[in-house]
Amino acid sequence: MQQTRSRRRPPAAMRGLPVLALLLLPVAACGGGISAGVTPVQKVIELLTGMLERGKEEKHKEEVAYSSFAEFCRITTEEKGKAIEKAASDIVALEAQISAAEAAAAELGEDVEKLDAELNGIASEKAKATALRKKESDDFQAEFKDFSESVDALERAISVLKSRDVTVTSLLDLRRHLGLPQKAEQGLRAL
Repeated sequence: MQQTRSRRRPPAAMRGLPVLALLLLPVAACGGGISAGVTPVQKVIELLTGMLERGKEEKHKEEVAYSSFAEFCRITTEEKGKAIEKAASDIVALEAQISAAEAAAAELGEDVEKLDAELNGIASEKAKATALRKKESDDFQAEFKDFSESVDALERAISVLKSRDVTVTSLLDLRRHLGLPQKAEQGLRAL
């Protein structure tokens, strides 16, 4: 078996260090303001060490920021997952309530239709009964009027007979003396 080595690439800041060192060498060779006690190589090493420290600090800051962001994402994911589960169960419960309400509404709708039909029947019966009562009332009023007239005529006849000394041999003779209404005469003939 052949083993392959995987090489990790250094971060971008580290890749630029050799180039930076090469650029700083001519400045150091010209004596660009560097004190006599510090060699250009030492100066490059100091710069590289400073860059390394800043890189480590920035890496640490990024790790802390990433860690807090990852924790935020984990907590938010859990909360949203629980909210979704609750909403799903609420949807199921509400759908069941809707189905029950629709069934109750359908049943009540049928009851309303039956009651409407019953009310229509009652209204029809009431109209028939009212018409019958009106006819009976009219008949009663006509008969009552006729009887009232007959009673009145009889009362007059009685008072006339008492006041006069008339001998009546039949009811027909009485008719001639009193002038009875026609219906009363018909009633007397029937007797």
